[in-house]
Parts: sequence; structure tokens; C-alpha cells
Amino acid sequence: MTKNILYLLLATCLSQCTPIKKAPTGLEYEIIERQGGEHLKKGDIVQIHFSCETEYDSIIASSIAVKKPLILQIGGDAAENQINAALSELSVGDSAIVYPNAEKFLTQTMKLRNLPTRINPDSRLKFRLRIMKSLSVEELEDMKKKEDKLMAEKEKMLIEEYVQKEQITESPSSTGLYYIETKKGTGKNITEKSKLKLSYKGYFINGMNFGTGNENGDQIEVDLSEHKVILGWEEGLLKMSKGTKAKLIIPSGLAYGSKGMSQQVPPFSTLIFEIEVIDVK
Repeated sequence: MTKNILYLLLATCLSQCTPIKKAPTGLEYEIIERQGGEHLKKGDIVQIHFSCETEYDSIIASSIAVKKPLILQIGGDAAENQINAALSELSVGDSAIVYPNAEKFLTQTMKLRNLPTRINPDSRLKFRLRIMKSLSVEELEDMKKKEDKLMAEKEKMLIEEYVQKEQITESPSSTGLYYIETKKGTGKNITEKSKLKLSYKGYFINGMNFGTGNENGDQIEVDLSEHKVILGWEEGLLKMSKGTKAKLIIPSGLAYGSKGMSQQVPPFSTLIFEIEVIDVK
């Protein structure tokens, strides 16, 4: 059993005899263990291990389970302020249990798109945490660069494995885009000023769909002159004409990159689209 798990178990036992505090915001929390260091202040960046549980002790998420600590900045935006009242009373090495509102905490602070159906929006969660270390801006940037490099290498490997598995013989363009034409169009060619009507299916490299799930594909109208689609689409569509069907394998550098898109597209996600050009104007 890891040291961090023991910390959280100790926090559970000690919580039965520690007083619950209430912040001016209404947030309730209890401090389980103190190391006696200087309290965190606004602007501090901290690395924490946590376990987020329902009021019935069912685990929703755990940084220990995924072996990845959560990084927070004290005094961030209004959404993160839900636990700032507790964090501002802690120092490195301290542990606490915070009791936030389920809906606000999971959708705003933890950035979930939708609340899990098994969780009552008005219920109170148990967010057990331990402050592992304080980070400087330079340390955070260095950590992010190393993590991005590893994720970029992993994405490249996954693309190579997918291309081999699907027996794709086409070579990528200089930007990394794979364009696989499955039906040649005979109509008007697409230009940078074209207005298009398209049918498409979109999924991740693991096969998980991120469109509506319509078997016949989703339909969309695109004005290429407005440059509102991802770079992979712009590059791929310019190779097509009315009636063309093609498959695009788009690396994250031509899609949503290292930041991803909300909860819909994770960072460093390769996107695959099957596109049919219905009309070109």
C-alpha cells in the first residue's frame, strides 16, 4: 500500500474527531493534519493528491489511482474558489477534507461536461486532499514541457500503429495529415472561398465516436473563407471536389493541439473523419 493511500486512510480516521469549519462562502471543511508550515496564499501553485467521493463514500475520482497529482493555483477564477477557503488555511504537507456542492464542484472546478447520473446535483461531496508540494512558475512550465513531449511521442506511436493496423498505404503530407480518398468526385473543385455542404463521421483513433452517433453521418455547412474549421479540415477539403468521399487522419497539431477542446477532445488527440462532399458553391 502506497504512502499516499495511507495518508488518505489516516485522514478518514482522524476526521471523526476534528471540527468542521465553515467559510464565509458557505463551504464546509475540516483540517485533518498540519505540518506547521506557512499558509498558502493567493497565487501559489500547489500539487495535491486527492480522492473525490460521494456522500456515501463511493469514489468518483482519485489522483492516486491514475498516478497523476492535481495542480491548482490558489485564488484562481470563481469556479476554483469553491475550495480556496480550505486551501488558504493549509501549508505543504497538510491534509483536509472539503465538502463542496456536487454539481458546482464537478462541472466547474473539475471541468466535467455532465454530472454523472448516479450523483444528486444537490448532494455534498467529500474531497480528501493532501498538499504534496509547492511549485514555482518555472517548475510548472518545465513540468508541462516534459509532459507535452511524452504525450506527443505517444500520439505519434498511436498513429503509426493505426496506419499499420488499417494497412494504409498513403503517405502523410508535410504537415502530418493522412488523406485517403475512397471515392473520387466528378463535380466542382473546392477552393479557399468555397461554401460547402458536407456529411461526416468523426471519431478518435481508438474508434470512439465524438459526433452525434448518426450512422449516416452528421451534416454541416462550411464557408472555407471564414477559416472556422480546424487546419486538418482546411488542408483535406482543398484536395476534394463535389461527390468526393475521403478519410482524414488528423494529428493534434492540425486539430486542438496540446490544449484540447473542453471535455470533448483531450490534449494531443488524433482525430479521424470520414467526409463526403455533398455540394460546392
